[in-house]
Amino acid sequence: NFGQMAGMIRWCARHMLSSGIALGIALFSCRHLIAGENSELAAVLGVVAFMLPLQGLNLHRQAVLQALQHPVLCLMPDQVIRLLVLIGGVLTYFFVFGKPLPENVAWIWLGSLAITLVAGAWWQQRLTPPEVKAATPEVLSGAWWETARPLCMLQVAGILIAKADPAMLGFLGEPGQAGIFAVANRIAFLLTFGLSAVNAIAAPLIAQ
Repeated sequence: NFGQMAGMIRWCARHMLSSGIALGIALFSCRHLIAGENSELAAVLGVVAFMLPLQGLNLHRQAVLQALQHPVLCLMPDQVIRLLVLIGGVLTYFFVFGKPLPENVAWIWLGSLAITLVAGAWWQQRLTPPEVKAATPEVLSGAWWETARPLCMLQVAGILIAKADPAMLGFLGEPGQAGIFAVANRIAFLLTFGLSAVNAIAAPLIAQ
């Protein structure tokens, strides 16, 4: 049903954008409360607040491309384009202005996220079937919410489990220790690369 497909794409995009904006406003309003006397952290959190709506749309674009059975292109903007833009931006800043501050890196990260979103949106627009583009969107909010709520709760629980340890370490110990632990945790996460690759390919096929 191309109408329901078009409706789901728009419905999800609208809700992910509104959720990202709400979370961004909440984080921006509470950044000084979270950072305490650390003005540098407060500045970084302020930039992160602007990232949240873009990240929501970026995840939506990734899911749409995966559903359209383009597992490589759904990951390409995040895994390749954003990394190259981020490295290029940091190096350019370093050679032009000197050593970047955390806030500067955060702004560069925000720029890389915006470029990633534009590239991914172009691919999504190009690869979306013409039948979906021409169809009249059909929205089944009730049925979709019944599916989305438990999945959202599971996703939130997974994020809390994955992020709770560095957050607790930073709260109880030194921020530097939490940073080192987070880097080590990211390196260990590379062990799941094979599982992520298989899931990106198999998920749309199983759903079909």
